[in-house]
Amino acid sequence: MAFPPSGEDTIAGHCICVTLFIEPRTGKLGPSALVRIWKIYMAFGYEYLMVYLPEICPSSFLLFVHNPGGLTKLRDYSSGQERQLRDTLTVAEVLSRTTIGRTRCHYDPQRTNGKGVGYWTQVTRELNRRWLSPVCSQKLLGLSNQ
Repeated sequence: MAFPPSGEDTIAGHCICVTLFIEPRTGKLGPSALVRIWKIYMAFGYEYLMVYLPEICPSSFLLFVHNPGGLTKLRDYSSGQERQLRDTLTVAEVLSRTTIGRTRCHYDPQRTNGKGVGYWTQVTRELNRRWLSPVCSQKLLGLSNQ
């Protein structure tokens, strides 16, 4: 693939969306040009977010998957198995209830069943260990002065 890429291309079934912003004065990429390259989504534009929604699951982060068509899935991997939750939230609801980098983290696409269960279980356990200890959960939710 030539560099810099432009437009859309596909590699191994992944849609690669690339947007290049060119400086209007010079028509070239420059120091002030904003370049967004290699934003990778699974086929059909699915996005994978690990989210902490204490009103739904106070003991664990959950995997929230959505696509541009509005299809959403909420999964719990804290037991080491995939458990799809019945709660149906829109993307807007999840985004309004979470904060990027605190209660919402973006992840690269991975399978959600079969071999992917081990991956998401590991991610879930790491986030829970890091953020959901008693002291950390107060900081996560902004309840601490520290």
